[in-house]
Amino acid sequence: MPLHLRLHGRDEGGSEDRHADPRHEQRQLGTSCWSPGWAAGCLIRCDRLVRCGRLVRCGRRQLGLRPVTVDGVGHDDTPPCDVTSGGRGGRFGGGRHRRVDTIKMLLSSDDAFVPGGSHQLLYTDEEVRAAGEQARESGVWLACHAHAAGSIKQAVRNGFRIVYHCTHADEEALDLLEEAKDRIFVAPAVGVVYTGAHEAAAFGVTQETAEAKGLLETLERWSKVIPEMRRRGIRVLPGGDYGFPWNPNGANARDLQYFVELYDFTPAEALTAATMYGGQLMGMGDELGLVREGYLADLLLVDGDPLKDVSILRDRDRITHIMQGGRFHKRPPREEYRQLLAREGQGARG
Repeated sequence: MPLHLRLHGRDEGGSEDRHADPRHEQRQLGTSCWSPGWAAGCLIRCDRLVRCGRLVRCGRRQLGLRPVTVDGVGHDDTPPCDVTSGGRGGRFGGGRHRRVDTIKMLLSSDDAFVPGGSHQLLYTDEEVRAAGEQARESGVWLACHAHAAGSIKQAVRNGFRIVYHCTHADEEALDLLEEAKDRIFVAPAVGVVYTGAHEAAAFGVTQETAEAKGLLETLERWSKVIPEMRRRGIRVLPGGDYGFPWNPNGANARDLQYFVELYDFTPAEALTAATMYGGQLMGMGDELGLVREGYLADLLLVDGDPLKDVSILRDRDRITHIMQGGRFHKRPPREEYRQLLAREGQGARG
């Protein structure tokens, strides 16, 4: 699974033409934060916020990482792997000890951090270009948090692999994404926004708060942007930003239902996005994500047809078998299994 680090820029408020001051992000993240992993919503614990280069660095759980180095100044003597903002004077280190696969940069701010933040850019074009050049030299992938149209364009033009959110994508941004659709992936992270807007009152997120934080506007924008990306053949993946109290880990399958009910995906398209595209995203499209000879046997068997009703994947009792790497993690007792087969046989004869 790719390891993510997160990089923060500056925030001075204002429009997309301004660049935001990271104090907003520091207040949001504190000294111990969670950084999203790949699009399925895996979370990696981050132990510190390192101010040099605005980097949130992973700590002891990812052995072999070294904190940021800027202009040759290091911060401790852990094994070598230097990662910086990619701006002037910074570099992504490498070498045989490198264990970082993906660097995540916040190219735009967020309405959750500061009012109007989703329209603000955090890096200049020059800084993003430097990050892209250094990432290619170091052999790492770049991911980004990008709500603003300008930040999406920065990402595509500088070789980013995955773009999260894409809320304010305009026609030019959509055209760029379409031109790059064979190398780029998009993950809106629908679950946290939808549940925050509609199911988080018990956690203090009122409708007024949801509106102030831009959740309702984001859903309205996505109702147009996500179907358009699907129509253009851009690979849009479910998942991301699970782990909040109102959007807990383990509920990730709800994204499949959102894709179908809100964004005009067929159940088959939603399942393809969650499986085949996931394998492609990790650079393992010839090893996993399909039911095919020679591929990793990670399989779910369900009681019912998710191609007719994808919501059954949210019902744990309908998931009868779980196979991981060719070994069963869950399967029903023998007698229950016989009854299940008999019921399926009766249905086929009917």
